[in-house]
Amino acid sequence: MPLRYDIRAVVARAVALVRRRRIERELDDELQFHLDCEIAQGISRGASPDAARRDALIAFGGVQRFREETRDARGFVVLDGMTRDLRFAIRRLGRARAFTLGTVATLGVGLGVVTGIGAMAYDIMVRPLPYPEPSRLVRISLTTPGLGLTTDNQSHGTFVFLAERARSFRTLGAYMENSAVSITDGDTPERVVAALLTPNVLDILGVVPSAGRLLTAEDAAAGFTSPVMISYDLWQRRYAGDRAVVGRYIEVNRGRRLVAGVLPRGFDFPSPETAIYYPEQMQANTASLTYRNLTVIGRLAPGVSVSRAQREVDALLPRLGERFPEVAGRALQRAQMAGHVETMRDAMIAPVRPELRLLVALVAAVILIAVANVATLALLRAERLHVESAVMRALGASTGALRQRFVAESVVVALGGGVAAVPVAMSVLITKLGFTDAQMPRLHEVAMSPALGAAILGVATLIGLGLGPVMAARAGRGTATSLRADVRTTGGRGWRRAQEALVAAQIALAMSLLVGAGLFTASMLRLRRVDTGFVAKDGAQFSLQIPFDGYETYQRTVAFDLGVIDALRQSPGVSAAAAAMELPSTPQLLGLRPSLEAVGADGRRASAVIHINVVSPGFFSLMGIPLRAGRTFAAGDLASLTPGVVLSAALARDLFGSENPVGRDVRITTGRYPAYRVIGVSGDVYSDRVTDGALRSVYYPLLNDLQPGSTETEERIPVMPGGMHFVVRSRLPLDALMPAFRAAVHSVDPRVPVWDVRTLDTVVAATTAHIRLSMLLLAASAAATLLLGVIGIYSVVAYALTGRARELAVRLALGASPSGIARLVYRESALMVGGGIAAGVVVSLAGARVVRGLLYEVSPTDPYLFVASIAAVAVIAAAAVYAPARRAGRTDPAAVLRG
Repeated sequence: MPLRYDIRAVVARAVALVRRRRIERELDDELQFHLDCEIAQGISRGASPDAARRDALIAFGGVQRFREETRDARGFVVLDGMTRDLRFAIRRLGRARAFTLGTVATLGVGLGVVTGIGAMAYDIMVRPLPYPEPSRLVRISLTTPGLGLTTDNQSHGTFVFLAERARSFRTLGAYMENSAVSITDGDTPERVVAALLTPNVLDILGVVPSAGRLLTAEDAAAGFTSPVMISYDLWQRRYAGDRAVVGRYIEVNRGRRLVAGVLPRGFDFPSPETAIYYPEQMQANTASLTYRNLTVIGRLAPGVSVSRAQREVDALLPRLGERFPEVAGRALQRAQMAGHVETMRDAMIAPVRPELRLLVALVAAVILIAVANVATLALLRAERLHVESAVMRALGASTGALRQRFVAESVVVALGGGVAAVPVAMSVLITKLGFTDAQMPRLHEVAMSPALGAAILGVATLIGLGLGPVMAARAGRGTATSLRADVRTTGGRGWRRAQEALVAAQIALAMSLLVGAGLFTASMLRLRRVDTGFVAKDGAQFSLQIPFDGYETYQRTVAFDLGVIDALRQSPGVSAAAAAMELPSTPQLLGLRPSLEAVGADGRRASAVIHINVVSPGFFSLMGIPLRAGRTFAAGDLASLTPGVVLSAALARDLFGSENPVGRDVRITTGRYPAYRVIGVSGDVYSDRVTDGALRSVYYPLLNDLQPGSTETEERIPVMPGGMHFVVRSRLPLDALMPAFRAAVHSVDPRVPVWDVRTLDTVVAATTAHIRLSMLLLAASAAATLLLGVIGIYSVVAYALTGRARELAVRLALGASPSGIARLVYRESALMVGGGIAAGVVVSLAGARVVRGLLYEVSPTDPYLFVASIAAVAVIAAAAVYAPARRAGRTDPAAVLRG
């Protein structure tokens, strides 16, 4: 029974709180009714109205007392106290604008940046992949450092070998990405990204189609007529979500493909841009160590750990020669092949792990600085309020009441910082700090959400709840002595030293971040000055993917390419045009990396892993790639018994040393390709990673020398030039060139879409993207840190000088000049700033080893950069001290001493 009555009481009080205004009106009406009755009785006894009212109030015993008792009985006391404290806190904070704005700005910048970057890092590094049992999904990669290759993909042969013999995996699947195809049904052709995969990849990922069915092994066996699956986004965008598209034929690359099914919404494997999925049946008669274009994934068998799977792969790879004798013995030893088994999530972030570590480090630095700054401001605020606390104690305020008021004040200002942090976090998540999906995996999954905004406000509230008791404890030191002394102090020497240490820590972190930003800036400038080997000015490019249907032979493919080049040359404003399978300063996506062998004049054999490119005549002159020896391509070079090729200078040095390679023969060590005759040596060019060095390139001619119907071409050029980049020289802007590009292509085949239109300057700028992003991250963090540091320096100096107002007044009264007072302030602040700078130099030197591998031709201990950073921090700190020092020098001694 008592429990039931307690519950009723709680419910009644809750209802009373909700209906508070109505109950207050009813209470006022009831009290007024009783008061009017008492007044009427007094008037009936012959008293005047004023006297009757006075007697009624005396007899009633105080209306306000009855109100308070009724509120207490109905549960209003807590709410009233909280409301009163919040109103009082808002009024006090409105008078203390410097503290309020400083704390709100600090929390707004700190919480916003930390939340934005933290959400990015969490979504990329921590959040599980959106597949069933994601921890059991692994990637199996191979490296061959002995061959000088940077790829960690597998060949068809190694995949088949592991799929047949490895028992640590329930199943293994493989896929290739970044292929481009054209959808040519409907009115407008569209270029989309396609993936080629073994059907069991979808089973490994636990995919459930939105419509239709998944691909099967029977689909893969159909070869060039196999069905395909399309992405949910393509289904909605191009086919309006029509379920009838399943089981219907669509036109892909001018060929008809049956749509087997639609993948689920949000399925973004292997990339968000992938729109069409082809089944592939992996069969291999050889295990190439250089031609490796497969990404292999698998699902661990029940009870098998990643480490156990790694041990099995390590044991199997040395036996690769049992299945494929051509890679046995010395070939396998020279390649130094090693296998790596890691979870899919770890494999996805491996290429960007340095950038992610940098993100996490920046989060830690910003949160440390923000916490230090807010703590400094709050404790200085508490020091300023110790006299007010003494007055409140003298008037009977309890310790709990004081604590409640300080908590209310700290919660209000912290919530203000939380509200300011929401747009900061949104800007971080919207801009994604300049990263793109191609540069950072899973970045498209990062977005602002109401839950994240609520988390920001929740964290701000916790910060306020934590600071309130600390401020109350510090301010609660006020006693009667404080009132008699009538002074304001900022604490003893030890307390001031602690405040200055917090600000010095902020300066140290800002200094280290500024040095890091300077190092990456210098790195980027040096990369920009690197001779890329070609001229980008007045150059523009676009890309094409030639359909399979109608272009099955080399002759037809080359006829298309050369026809587009001729049409471009006739376009207004175009002075030159050429084509290449891959351009300098772009990612080298072609998986074919064979070995090229040459025999020197002394009989010495040399070989090197090469990068293959196919270029049209005139490509070298248009790109401004110099010719070091010999000549470039001319008619007849492909029809010769020994087709002509051009070597890059780096490859020529590797194969022939100081000998002249022109006229010498080279041969690909795998396949049935003929010997090639070197007709020229070109200058070196680089890929998108300039730091990897010059490409070892072999250039084949884009010529149509052979007779129609000849079958010799496939034996002469190891790649089919189906996807090409077309380059022009023109002074016209890119927008003006777009119609000419489309007209040139459509004059040859109107069903082929144009894509990836950009200037060559943009291509070159992309080579410094990874350095530039790191620089921007550090620069933004350094700017935020310096801003917080300025707030901290200003607050400490300003509050300290306010507490020393009497001392400064006495100095001025005794003859000190305003400039002398300003110099005193600067001299005392210099100790704090100098200590922070010194600590920042130490931190920067300690972190030199971490960033050394991310820099390009820049020493992480560059003395000029350190001097410039020290000067910048010193100037900014001096600017922060200027206003308080100037105000201190203008103190009116008479006014201060009279007060």
